[in-house]
Amino acid sequence: MQEYYDPKQSMLELVFAPAEEWISRSDSEIIDATMGELAKLFPDEISTDQCKAKIVKYHVVKTPRLDYKPLHLEILPLNAIKQIMNSV
Repeated sequence: MQEYYDPKQSMLELVFAPAEEWISRSDSEIIDATMGELAKLFPDEISTDQCKAKIVKYHVVKTPRLDYKPLHLEILPLNAIKQIMNSV
């Protein structure tokens, strides 16, 4: 990510999950809540009023729900696996 490189600044990327209750909230509400949690975790570096670490730029991406479907896997006998491997 050379285009974001700045020796005086750091980049932080976060994922809120599960986030169903947050999807309807504004970006600023999400950022404020996130900064509040980060201030609890890193009180020497981050404060909610941004007198320490400052947000220069942010982008909130909201994805309502991700569904993961299990893969259908078949257990094959060893000789069938060997036949498949030999045919490739």
